[in-house]
Amino acid sequence: MLVKDLYAIVRNGVKPVIEFNEGVYRWWEEAADPLMMARVLDVEYDENELRLLLDLNEFESYNRSVARFDWKDENGEAKLSWFDTIFYPKDGKADFYMPSDLEVSEVFKIKENSDLFSEYLKSVNNSSYVEWLEEQILNYRKG
Repeated sequence: MLVKDLYAIVRNGVKPVIEFNEGVYRWWEEAADPLMMARVLDVEYDENELRLLLDLNEFESYNRSVARFDWKDENGEAKLSWFDTIFYPKDGKADFYMPSDLEVSEVFKIKENSDLFSEYLKSVNNSSYVEWLEEQILNYRKG
């Protein structure tokens, strides 16, 4: 799935939980570490990039447990995590920008949501989430 496809999904009311992988460092250097999780609250899209509004609050304890201590302290030693820096958002919400034509899997995976959404992610088709849902309803009505 491309990042731009995530736009329609979130705009249709799905607020997926994502888990970052190593690719996060390519697009968000001063923030999340791999394995950290967040909930996507909102999206904005233009022709070149997508802005995700992420809520980290419900995962803060977990995220602290997987945080890497690779930020340097005043002595130049890598002893701090993202949580110990000025870059961690005080309200637990952060903007994350990604190119719209990037594969989602290069940066994160979608962890959970509804059973229907999980089924959609596993399906092999190029339809949007809403198109897929409509197809499921029509198939259900048929019988």
